[in-house]
Amino acid sequence: MNEWLIAEDEFALFLDLTRIDSFVMISATREMMAERSTSLRLLPLNHQLGNVAEDVKSLDQDMASFKARRARARSLNLSKERQRDYARLGLTMDNPELPRDAGTAHLGLLWLDQCHCQLPLIWSYLDAYLQLALEFRESPVPDAEIEAILARLGHKVEGPLAPCLADVTGRLDKEIEAKGVFSAPAFYFRGDRFIGQQHLPYLAWKLSGSRGVAPV
Repeated sequence: MNEWLIAEDEFALFLDLTRIDSFVMISATREMMAERSTSLRLLPLNHQLGNVAEDVKSLDQDMASFKARRARARSLNLSKERQRDYARLGLTMDNPELPRDAGTAHLGLLWLDQCHCQLPLIWSYLDAYLQLALEFRESPVPDAEIEAILARLGHKVEGPLAPCLADVTGRLDKEIEAKGVFSAPAFYFRGDRFIGQQHLPYLAWKLSGSRGVAPV
């Protein structure tokens, strides 16, 4: 086993399968990688660092007012952003929220990574999980269903995934924290982290050999 799970020169995408925006990133990344031979790893991010609440009393009045306006704007835009995200996946706003617990789904993704599976198989795993997540709504997808997906893809797991991957998950969580990746979806590319879909044009440019002018 390598000393580091994620080498400095690797290209990785961290995902939180409880979030629609991770599946939006998956869709966009598939398009970006379709005609490229660059290796990409898909890894779960189990814990997201929440927004740290600030003490409004410690802010001057102008800054407090500015932050309040930003909060209102984010709230107003949330519905539109969610509608766009669902549309990109061919869904409608009638579709339910995803299950808030995707722990076993994350373990399945990590299992496939540790088995050095190719991207097409991992895309298939994520497609199958999304369909189940929408079916089970806010309830966690049962472990047996995750194991059935893996078995259909040729990866029958003997016993629960958690004990099999206990050492790997612990090391991965520590590495992710050390690399400064605190939210998903996020890319890790040659030692740098890129959080959010807005970085895709730049990453595509880098993967193409940095030819021409870098996208803004």
